[in-house]
Amino acid sequence: MAVGRARLSGLEQDVRAAANWCLDVADHYGVTVTVVSGRRSTDEQRRLWNNYQNCLRSGNMGRTANCKYPANPPGDSAHEYGLAWDSVVDPSLMPWWKRIRELAGFHVIAGDLPHAEVPGWRQYV
Repeated sequence: MAVGRARLSGLEQDVRAAANWCLDVADHYGVTVTVVSGRRSTDEQRRLWNNYQNCLRSGNMGRTANCKYPANPPGDSAHEYGLAWDSVVDPSLMPWWKRIRELAGFHVIAGDLPHAEVPGWRQYV
């Protein structure tokens, strides 16, 4: 069951369709997926970037819930353009989930498995 599909509403139409396909596949197999992020404002991206920088400075990156994921600086995130989304599944299913999103055409970054983006997105913005 997909949780948080509404978070996909700000994505570009084709990106949203591909993301929904991924969620439909997960639903078919009974895999619970939580969509945690879609399109972001520049202010939200700045907040995430600042948090990421604080996590790096403090040495907490990857050690606490607040310091789990990297973030790009404002203006350099596919989220700001509706070309990326983040989702989580049970950790044991993450390799499968990564493959489903890749089959839909997304690039999934090895160091940020929840993140799925349009490959080469910078050439479109």
